[in-house]
Amino acid sequence: MKNKEYIKMRKKLLSASVLALLIGSTAYLNAYCQLVTQKEIVTTASAKSVDVNNFNQRVANNGMIKIMPQVTNGFGDNQRLSYKLRDKEGALKSQGMLAIGQITTITNLEIGAKGGSYQLEISPQSVKDHGGIRRLTGAYTKNIELTATAPEADVSLLYKNTNDTDRHIMLGYFMPLIPSVNYYELAAEHGYNVAINAFVKIQCDTDSSCVLTDQYGQQAVDIAHKVDAAKEKYPQFKYAMLSVTWQGLDNFNVGSASANHIKLLAQTIVDYLNQAHLDGIDFDLEAALSLKHWDGVALDHLIKQIRADKPNVIVTAAPQLFKNTDGKYILVTQGLNQDYDVAIENGDFDYVVIQEALSLPEEANPNIISESIKQLEGSDSAVKIPSKTKLLPDVLSGPNVNPSNPNSVWYACASSKTPDCTTVFKALAEQYQSLIDNPQFGGAATWSINQDQSNTAAKSNPWQWATTIGNVI
Repeated sequence: MKNKEYIKMRKKLLSASVLALLIGSTAYLNAYCQLVTQKEIVTTASAKSVDVNNFNQRVANNGMIKIMPQVTNGFGDNQRLSYKLRDKEGALKSQGMLAIGQITTITNLEIGAKGGSYQLEISPQSVKDHGGIRRLTGAYTKNIELTATAPEADVSLLYKNTNDTDRHIMLGYFMPLIPSVNYYELAAEHGYNVAINAFVKIQCDTDSSCVLTDQYGQQAVDIAHKVDAAKEKYPQFKYAMLSVTWQGLDNFNVGSASANHIKLLAQTIVDYLNQAHLDGIDFDLEAALSLKHWDGVALDHLIKQIRADKPNVIVTAAPQLFKNTDGKYILVTQGLNQDYDVAIENGDFDYVVIQEALSLPEEANPNIISESIKQLEGSDSAVKIPSKTKLLPDVLSGPNVNPSNPNSVWYACASSKTPDCTTVFKALAEQYQSLIDNPQFGGAATWSINQDQSNTAAKSNPWQWATTIGNVI
């Protein structure tokens, strides 16, 4: 064959290959990575097949992977991405930068008789977010298998804007230990889009008098200024809330469960929310309602009345994960008291924060996150959770929260023999990411923002929870 004819044929083959890549692929390996800037990464990969009978001359080191990142919906074409490719032994085979809209080709990859197994890591190196640069840690990984019959693989990344309502929740509780600090703004700055003030005290001295007070002395008007400042500076911040409890303190003096009193209590709560510019209320009760001469029906009536008085209110619950005598997971206030069940089954809660720490031996394993969700949403679940109610697993933010409790995912890295908690954070991130496509999964929750901020003293880094988990949901 003449050289000119050979060159023309090569050009045609190359054009066809690029066109096929741009059109798309038929086999998908999906990963959805919600960034702090409300962006979504959709990754697809396909292997190109060839007729092995016409491929006898292919050598063992002739595998190829092509990577092409693209953007849409105004994401911006100035994003910088990096990649690393490792073999099945973990050895680094290739690394470099990826250019938006351009194909990066990795060649001379080993195939061999048994195929070549590779792991591709792709990292957003920096993302512009409301005037500041957020550096994101953690890579998004894809396993790729190259064989003699499929020696080439195409990986296509599509970055696109997503609607704010599609974002998963990154929720954190905080104690306003320093009243002058705006913890709502601090939370938003580090990637939380929901922050809850823990706790506000309910005091009903009589059936005609109820008062809400912040246990750290903040006035409602002061809280309002902080909420307004946080939302103005960080538009991605969704909900500022308060939480009520009585765990450890007698903060839940709700009075009687009569219909008239429940109306008074609901109106008192709504008035406080409006004065403080708060979006909603969280019920983190952690004690049996019967101790207050209440029950699950009374709680259900209270929430319904709150919603009647403030239709756009956000209501969350924070039950503890436990097991009943049948071995099924249940959601409790304390012990076997399923006080939340009536309100949960009636769809009263927008989000249910599932406290998965300290109570059960299973909670020492990161797999508790996906296993509990799977069982709770199953047909034989002990509590029937409506599909509209989103679930937020909470395993605490780091090893400085009850590090000596063996029923904790952090126990493994709390001993002096373990230098840090990197492996635990990685395992938790994988668990949360595995739930991305589950429609009932609402995101991640944690106790607490204060602990996350101070993790540097406990074998992890400041804001490691917000960074590691926030980057995958």
